[in-house]
Amino acid sequence: MARQHCRRMSTPGTLPDDVLHRRGNAGERGPGAPQGELLVSTFIGAMHPDHPMSAEVLPVLFSWHLGIALNEIAGSWRGAFEPRKFWTAWDRGAATRVDVLDPGWDFWTATQWPLEELRREHGVSPVDPALRA
Repeated sequence: MARQHCRRMSTPGTLPDDVLHRRGNAGERGPGAPQGELLVSTFIGAMHPDHPMSAEVLPVLFSWHLGIALNEIAGSWRGAFEPRKFWTAWDRGAATRVDVLDPGWDFWTATQWPLEELRREHGVSPVDPALRA
């Protein structure tokens, strides 16, 4: 795959934050519901080496398990943490061979590949449906 430099999301003309989050959803398949959001953020945190716990995991545990609203947009929920699902998402993210938050990862080239091929290429293992959100 070709690699191009992408600027940070706050730069006009670049990928919005929602697209970044959806990239993680393609690996974890859990968008929308509180537990799904917790699992996607855990997957992304394990994949991304820069402060995974403080940047990705702790905020969703506060918001989606403890019911502490950290901001008005995300809201909050209680009880979304399930240990087996959490550690499965963490292990799958850690085993991924690409960091989709890396500025050098080319989102637009990746959109041209079939999703299953991208998953194989980047080491995103299948997940037991019982361990999804």
